[in-house]
Amino acid sequence: MAASLKGFADATTGGGIVTTAISQVTDTLNPVADKLSSVTTALTVLTVVGSVLAAAGIAYRLWAKGRERALDDAP
Repeated sequence: MAASLKGFADATTGGGIVTTAISQVTDTLNPVADKLSSVTTALTVLTVVGSVLAAAGIAYRLWAKGRERALDDAP
């Protein structure tokens, strides 16, 4: 059980790094978003891409930990 919790913690940490980077860019561009519609569109795209990348990173990390566990158990 502890190994699965460690794998989940590793996965959420990896996803959190991407989310933090996207959040910093979004915070930087937010003041300009009211003035330029293209910035609003860029913020929306960054938010969606960041969400997808974070989810994919978490899924990949969980898969990799499961694969590592399966290889460790192999004869």
